[in-house]
Amino acid sequence: MFAVVFSTTAAAETANKDLPDSLDVTKFLDKYKGESNYIEIVTETAEEDHPAWKWDVLECNGDDFVVFYSNSDNDKGYNAEYRDVDGEISVPVCGNGCTVKDKYKGENDEENEVEEDEETEEVEDTEDSGHAYEDLVNCLDAYTGKVTCSSRSCANNMCDYLKDNGWDAEVVKKAYKSVASGQTRFCIDVDTEDEGLMSIVLG
Repeated sequence: MFAVVFSTTAAAETANKDLPDSLDVTKFLDKYKGESNYIEIVTETAEEDHPAWKWDVLECNGDDFVVFYSNSDNDKGYNAEYRDVDGEISVPVCGNGCTVKDKYKGENDEENEVEEDEETEEVEDTEDSGHAYEDLVNCLDAYTGKVTCSSRSCANNMCDYLKDNGWDAEVVKKAYKSVASGQTRFCIDVDTEDEGLMSIVLG
């Protein structure tokens, strides 16, 4: 069994010097934990008090999540912190896909407007490129290797399969936390042209 964990297209736009420190984001999100309408509170407050911060609201399998982005020295240039409707750290596992209900790219300026225009043109140019989210799901459906194990070897095998099929993929080790427990897994990060970065979790 495997699950595809959703990472939004906005994540790819966040690798810049305007992102806040991850500790500042965590403290901010913890401050409102347990409040009713948690997601609405943190997004509205962030937009008012921290207008340069970037966030997305996702719906995955009927559940809502908010993700805030912070600066990082990792290869992607950013961290993503996910919270559920109660403010608990919880990464959405989206076996049936996720949708972006709302997004905020930081302060509106001419640069953002140019980026949005470029994104629209890019989507139009790559609609039939064969590297969209649906294409990834179809590719994974055809995979005949092991998907029930969580070892690095199994992750490497799936990663090689995806690369052989033209996908930009890499094996990474990630810690996934939920209210009940936390787990560290080997995952395969894959870039899609319509939904951005996706993480495939084995096991």
